[in-house]
Amino acid sequence: DRANRPSAQQLADESDLVIVSSSVASTNIAGDFRDVAVPVIWWEQALTRADREPLASDGIVIGGATQINVLDNAHPITQDLSLGNVTVFPGGASVSVARGAVGPDVDVLATRAGEPNDYAILAADEGAELLGGHIAPARRVFLFFEDNSWLAGNTTAQQILQRAVQWARSTTPNCPADITGEGDVNTNDFFAFLALYQAADPRADFTGEGDINTNDFFAYLAAYQQGC
Repeated sequence: DRANRPSAQQLADESDLVIVSSSVASTNIAGDFRDVAVPVIWWEQALTRADREPLASDGIVIGGATQINVLDNAHPITQDLSLGNVTVFPGGASVSVARGAVGPDVDVLATRAGEPNDYAILAADEGAELLGGHIAPARRVFLFFEDNSWLAGNTTAQQILQRAVQWARSTTPNCPADITGEGDVNTNDFFAFLALYQAADPRADFTGEGDINTNDFFAYLAAYQQGC
């Protein structure tokens, strides 16, 4: 609770990432980090609402889930995962999912298998428009875990958590060729950009011209050769 921890701004000043477990009462966090420029990852579904961290308007806990449905495997968090249903809890576990309206610039990377309106992974970049016109002050990630269920996750679930941490705390704005958010520039980044470019994904608009063309390819190539 607030009486027994530093303020959100103090935590932001001394940290490069904040992770909120759903074992924390959501009222003890609420909108504390809403306008604070520190990346935040959480799996407490009650934080994912319009007056708190407004990626989506609602959320719920579901018991006994085993799979998520990966919708986007070009994003650094879900990169290289198979599209479609992927097992994350072999024995089943409770999961947090978001529901309802989603912010205009929020990426829905995965849903609960068989339930397209149960959002399992949401991500928003710094500057993204969230619900109600709110602008993300830093990167935001909502994951499907509930309480300590990440301990029951298989290697895929663990990989998703690790990649979420890497992406959220990445210094990508200062290292634009680091597409994967791993903190360096290597062939993984080149092929990740190439996949975005071939799919005409807006994230491949490296020149900021509003479309995807060869200018973006050569602009990325120059940044790639420069490294970090």
